[in-house]
Amino acid sequence: MSAPWTPRPWHCHRNSHYWQFGNDTNGQIGDVCALKFDGGGELDNESEQQATARLIAAAPDLAEVAIWADQNADNQEISHDDFRVEITVRLRAALAKAKGETA
Repeated sequence: MSAPWTPRPWHCHRNSHYWQFGNDTNGQIGDVCALKFDGGGELDNESEQQATARLIAAAPDLAEVAIWADQNADNQEISHDDFRVEITVRLRAALAKAKGETA
């Protein structure tokens, strides 16, 4: 399935100053720019910044789940149970990535 955004999988990492997100093909795509700094120039809430970066990195995965569900919601060739199982597996994997957990 082709999407209009930078190809996934996206990941996040921290450089020396802030969190970034990107992929292996394109490298850095962007920064988590809404940073909070204290007087010494350090991140005020490191865990919030990391969580934001993870959520951004998981956005294409979450969107792909929504696109798949939309495209297959009325597909008569997929049983209701198979659809429910597939959407649950895909959604749990995307949410785990957003939360920094293993699927």
